[in-house]
Amino acid sequence: MELIEGLLNLGLTEKEANVYLALLGLEKATAYTVGIRSKLKNATAYVVLNNLVSKGFALKIPQKDKHYFIAKSPRECIAIAQEKLSTTKEMLPELLAIQKKADEKVSVAYFEGFEGIKKMYDQLIANMQKKPSRKDLLLLFMLIKNTLQIFCKNTGFN
Repeated sequence: MELIEGLLNLGLTEKEANVYLALLGLEKATAYTVGIRSKLKNATAYVVLNNLVSKGFALKIPQKDKHYFIAKSPRECIAIAQEKLSTTKEMLPELLAIQKKADEKVSVAYFEGFEGIKKMYDQLIANMQKKPSRKDLLLLFMLIKNTLQIFCKNTGFN
């Protein structure tokens, strides 16, 4: 079962892994032969073999009336997986930049009256408890200052 798990880690489904192992034990085979060996219906084996071809784990060779399939060597398959991983690693800075932009999105909320002000402070404090930052602390102090100014202005309290 460890072989199947290893192939699953390379991005194959369980059926693909079973078919690849069956094909690996054969020099070249038709979908029918692979289906018998992997205990799959002929049509299913054919679809799975074509998936393996598209993923680079097998070759499809048309001959006369039949198509034959050949498993690529395990070394070649691992090299393909390593190349895909390397390509993805090269994209990492761009992916992280997109994530950072998503984290920096501004949200706007409208609060009205005393209950709104109370709710605003509650949300800000809850956010600060989850992920404290200098920006949130400065925002909190600015809000307190502005709230006090508005309160003093509206009540005539200086």
